[in-house]
Amino acid sequence: MIRKCLLLASLLLLCTAQAALADTKEIALGRERSLEYCSGCHQVTHQQPRPEPVPFPEEDARVVTPSFLAISVKYEGRERELRAFIKAPAHPMKEQEFLESDLNAIVAYINSTEKNW
Repeated sequence: MIRKCLLLASLLLLCTAQAALADTKEIALGRERSLEYCSGCHQVTHQQPRPEPVPFPEEDARVVTPSFLAISVKYEGRERELRAFIKAPAHPMKEQEFLESDLNAIVAYINSTEKNW
């Protein structure tokens, strides 16, 4: 009986470790994609200098975009709403057409920034 419990505990630990590794890989991919696609307008990492405000011609103004840290705080626990906003953003952010795998990775990275900023 003890042997079965130890085997089960080892199996659970292994599954948890594999899931954590998968999450780490997805977050790393999300960071890479975010730097590639989003860093022109958003501060994606704390090391990155804040980008210049973006033009908002309708208001004859420039808009300071939120950092990924601010986005992660705003959408904490609301992943579905974050995904919806990225897919159909408010102006002046342009519509995004990410592969689903890239969107998953970017959302995972944004969700990780509060802990890792």
